[in-house]
Order: sequence, then C-alpha cells, then structure tokens
Amino acid sequence: MKRPKTLIAALLLLAAAHVYGIVQIAPLIAGSAPEVAPLLPAVVTAGVYVFLLGLLGLAALGRDWARFLGAVIALLALLENAPHVLSFGPLALAWFAAKAFGLALLYAPPSNRWFRQVGPNNSSKPTPLRGAA
Repeated sequence: MKRPKTLIAALLLLAAAHVYGIVQIAPLIAGSAPEVAPLLPAVVTAGVYVFLLGLLGLAALGRDWARFLGAVIALLALLENAPHVLSFGPLALAWFAAKAFGLALLYAPPSNRWFRQVGPNNSSKPTPLRGAA
C-alpha cells in the first residue's frame, strides 16, 4: 500500500526538526567537551539522534510502535521547550512548529489508516502459535 502524503510530510518535517536540533547542539557540545573524555558528549548525542532517526525510519516502514515511541519522545521535547521557544528566535519557533505539525500529521486519519492496513501483525499483541491449545 502506498504511503499517504500526510505521513510523508510528517516524516520529512520531523526529520528536518532533528537535523535542526543537531545543527543547534553541535557547537554547544564542541565548546563544552570535558577534558577527561572529550568525545563522550558527541558520541552520546550522536547515539540519541541515530536512535530518533531510526524510529522515524521504522515508522516509515509501517512500525506503529516506532511511531508511538517517537511521538512520545517528540511530545516531551515540545513540552520541555515550549516555555522558552520564543526567546530563542524565529528558527526555534519554526523548529517548534515543524515538530508540532509533523506530530499532528503523523496521527492524521490517512496516516492512521495506513498504519492499520500495512502489515498483517502491526500491533504489540501476541499472536497464538499454530497448533497451540
């Protein structure tokens, strides 16, 4: 089944928001690297962003659990940054809007319909084994 445009737009908006986050945090990490383990903050940050982009990739493949987990993490980031977003300037406001709109599109009716239809077992419910009593 073909992915709906709402899902494609949601994934692109969320991916762009993550790229913006990487661009914003990279100078902060470079300037605050500890002398004991200078690469540790960069490695941890890279791991987090690889995880988040991996969730987006799995959601693009139709994994509903990845969509849910990514949405929860994104929502927590939005709630954390909401009080401060205006003080960071217009790009931060665009990041906030892209993430919020991407989350809304991720759960738009066409996207929900696609996630329900893709794959025979797209839920976290266990399925009984064949021949089991």
